[in-house]
Amino acid sequence: MNIELFRTLMSNWPTGVSIITTIHEGQKFGFTANSVTSVSMSPLLMSCCIKNISTTLEAIKASQKFTINILSEPQADLAKSFSKHDKIDRFEDVKYSTSSNGHIYIENILGHIECTVYEIYPAGDHNIVIGTVQNMQFDDSKKPLLFLNRKFHNTSQIS
Repeated sequence: MNIELFRTLMSNWPTGVSIITTIHEGQKFGFTANSVTSVSMSPLLMSCCIKNISTTLEAIKASQKFTINILSEPQADLAKSFSKHDKIDRFEDVKYSTSSNGHIYIENILGHIECTVYEIYPAGDHNIVIGTVQNMQFDDSKKPLLFLNRKFHNTSQIS
């Protein structure tokens, strides 16, 4: 199979941009993700795909919870910051809060979805993490950040 052709094809499929976060034993974890989707309406389920080697995946397995932070248009720099593999404290200079359920979420985003782990399935070099939605918030005054052709875009740039 041609992996580069697959990557190019997938990069031409626009997605939203999110940051998956969790907290375990007082330590915050997070990474940028675009492999996020709704799974079920009854019960409410969401999924995200996480690399097998991710420390965030291990923290989600241990804490049994995660938050999907859906980024808004002006947050491309935040997405880039959470996608760096060598950055030790990704939360440095990031405004975040902790919900009453103990979920960590980033402030000033389009919305967030708090989940508890429903199931985790190994899938190649990733794991598919499915979560039961526990709580969510949405700010309809914001517009989503998009990812297309390996670049971040505002909705007004896509025609």
